Amino acid sequence: MTRSISGDSWRGACAALAILLVALAPALADEEKGGKNGSGDGEEAAQPAPGGPPVYVPPGRGAPQARIGGATRSFSMKPVPRIQALVPDEVAFTLEAQPVLYWYLSMDTTAPAVLAIHAPGADAPVIETQLSGSLKAGVQRISLADHGVTLEKGVAYQWHVSLASDPARLTGGGVERTDPPDRVAASLASGQERPAVVLARAGIWYDAFDALSREIDAAPGNAKLRSERADLLRQVGLDDVADAEDGTPSP
Repeated sequence: MTRSISGDSWRGACAALAILLVALAPALADEEKGGKNGSGDGEEAAQPAPGGPPVYVPPGRGAPQARIGGATRSFSMKPVPRIQALVPDEVAFTLEAQPVLYWYLSMDTTAPAVLAIHAPGADAPVIETQLSGSLKAGVQRISLADHGVTLEKGVAYQWHVSLASDPARLTGGGVERTDPPDRVAASLASGQERPAVVLARAGIWYDAFDALSREIDAAPGNAKLRSERADLLRQVGLDDVADAEDGTPSP
């Protein structure tokens, strides 16, 4: 026997269903939002917020370790300078044909520094030259344009610096020239964000560090910029140099 539903009963059921859907709407919206923006499987790594300080995002391409730390061994009773290349562990990127290389010197020295750059598989270095002596402690800059050195794209070069007074102590890293991704070129052209922020987020270490260092040169009394550079160094494990940038004595 078929049982019919009256018009009043049907309208009542529909009204109850509508009330239920209205009550559940906020929860359903939150669930959908979480599915789009949550940290579920397959989500991309969180990117630094636009407008913040430079945050280095490594390219994540499995590049080999290339950083050579400055050794501290010495047979002299006198204090010796510590030297450290300001680079990540892995071969890092630049967009420039003649990038700027940075390294750190812990104390003043009259001994000149020696720069050498090697290309993979080459018998002779691309350059091996003595830099000027009487260096002041702190962050040191080497512009390859000053030495007529141009990097080819896609070649992972190894560079290192030593002091002429102790050539066995080396520090250095790897550098590779690459083309800028379209989004990076567009961001730099727009000028809406600082170049150091855009470049660090894109994994272009050498140019990001250079851009931030030039900001410091333009405003040497700006403690915030110097703190940002110290934080950038900590992001790649160079805590000792970062402490010196912050004015904290290294142990």
